[in-house]
Amino acid sequence: MNLIKSTIIVFSISLIGLVFCLECKSDVSLIFEKNKRKHHYLGCEIENWKGGQCTSFRGIRYAKPPINELRFKDPQLMEISSFYDARYEGQDCPSIFSANASEDCLFLNVYSKTMTTGYKLRPVIVFIHPGGLYLGSGASYFLGPEYLLEKDLIIVTFNYRLGSLGFLNLGTSEIPGNAGLKDQVMALRWVNENIEYFGGDSKNVTLMGYSAGAFSVCLHLVSPMSQGLFQKAIIMSGSIPPQTKIPRNNQIELAKKQSLLMGCKEQTSKNPSNEVLECLSQFSGLGISETLRKMFHFGMDNPIYLWLPVIEEHFGQERFLIEDPSDSFKFGRFAKVPILIGFTNGEFCTSAKDILTSDVLLSEFQRDFETLAPICFMYSEHKNKHKITQTMLLEYFGRNNTNFNDIDFEQICDLFSDSIIRFGVQKLAILAAKYSDVFQYKFTYEGSASYLKYPGNRGEL
Repeated sequence: MNLIKSTIIVFSISLIGLVFCLECKSDVSLIFEKNKRKHHYLGCEIENWKGGQCTSFRGIRYAKPPINELRFKDPQLMEISSFYDARYEGQDCPSIFSANASEDCLFLNVYSKTMTTGYKLRPVIVFIHPGGLYLGSGASYFLGPEYLLEKDLIIVTFNYRLGSLGFLNLGTSEIPGNAGLKDQVMALRWVNENIEYFGGDSKNVTLMGYSAGAFSVCLHLVSPMSQGLFQKAIIMSGSIPPQTKIPRNNQIELAKKQSLLMGCKEQTSKNPSNEVLECLSQFSGLGISETLRKMFHFGMDNPIYLWLPVIEEHFGQERFLIEDPSDSFKFGRFAKVPILIGFTNGEFCTSAKDILTSDVLLSEFQRDFETLAPICFMYSEHKNKHKITQTMLLEYFGRNNTNFNDIDFEQICDLFSDSIIRFGVQKLAILAAKYSDVFQYKFTYEGSASYLKYPGNRGEL
């Protein structure tokens, strides 16, 4: 049995810097031959955070546009172009914060410190962006590569379908679910087949994700579709929440709720899949994504995960999940690769801040805690949820009442942190360490603008 190799390290999301769109300093060309065809990619010279010269190839299609008859469905393979203008960002997938939204959004970006090819291939990091599976982007204006490009690495970022567009599942052969996660697999397959032409080693790929991206990495470790596509994993501040039941086949009630929010009639038939699909087909992807906030039960984003991955029924398609991921880790049915996993101090303190600085949310949280706690902390499917709620009050607050106030900030912060991130990270590390090398970290630095400091004044939401 391997022991968990624990270490406290300074490891932060600043490795992938939050920046403005990378400026193209000058054009660069990459020409290579594949399958007896010559390919020409036009890219950009850019700068890393220290001003050093690097290269980028952005907005590269890795799958067919998931539009029209391909909407909501599994991604389809697309042959790479003989000429590609890869100087600019591709469109974001539609979400509530997308800057340049289009349903034609399955693009990836390749960055490297140097353009040189033909010598020893370099390690590759494929980064999966955060955003609760409903927002975010692989574009440089969301999370850029400038810090990592100080090293001689190949960095790949990409978009995948979000929210209802990426995770609608109706339990049918047409829409079995997990399309957004299968987009991620398609991007990994593109890397596996093409990254050597950009100087990357397809046999030395580290799959790295933050928050929902880390959740995704955990799922790729157990998915049969992802096996052999990466050799190491970095799981930053995210995991499979052990207290959450991964649904089988479909989340039809969530689909019906989305349909109602779009203004369609309530679905009362025993098989509402066709009606839901007909309803959503009338609206643009951006129109669908704009209703997201109304999908949540409480506050801005509770529960943090709305659409979950599903254990797919077999209709003859490639299935992303074939069993509960927790069972996969428990019984060693996952990719046996080295894993770096951890969290920061005070995860999701923003959720505590949102509650304590709003009279409306605080009043509701106090009044309806028995109902809201299982939703916010993701144990609503548990048969003993009432007992869990009462035990939680005593453990975190030392009392059995819900008269929360400003002095409870740290405790509410810990509740969100433990339930959404830390509990799952710790449990996964213990399970995985029985079969693979697992390295744990905890990042504890507190800056001047840290959310670990109570933000103060309360007002209206």
